[in-house]
Amino acid sequence: FFAPFALTQAFAKHIVVFSGECDTTPKGTVINILDNKIAFQQSSYAAYLLSKKSLAEFTQLAAMEYAPSLRINGIAPGVVMPGDQRTDDYIDWRVQGIPIKRQGEAKHLIKALYYLLDNDFVTGQILTVDGGESGNFVGLNAEQYLKNQRNS
Repeated sequence: FFAPFALTQAFAKHIVVFSGECDTTPKGTVINILDNKIAFQQSSYAAYLLSKKSLAEFTQLAAMEYAPSLRINGIAPGVVMPGDQRTDDYIDWRVQGIPIKRQGEAKHLIKALYYLLDNDFVTGQILTVDGGESGNFVGLNAEQYLKNQRNS
């Protein structure tokens, strides 16, 4: 959380100094990378989620604070680029919790990024790119997977 917070503040100061505050055309864009897990309460990931949830709140608050000079949004990806330690079985299991029943691809995140960059009337938004996983409010995770494997 701290690095995006500090970088956004520094960027905002730079933009205001060089653009002047009276112009209402956005002069800069910040896009924070979050995680679709911000929609879930998964205590196994408390420290990580606290950081990402704080960044999500900051994204929305900073969008109001730094407007109109900056537009600030976030992207919350789901199962797109899992770590190397995630097995195919684990990914297949996670996909069961995704309504469209497939893993996302990097191109889905890139399209979301372009949307947020191109649309100068969007600010303070968090675009969740997860195939609908966060809408089911269950959220499968590695801790549950390991528990499921031990019980099998």
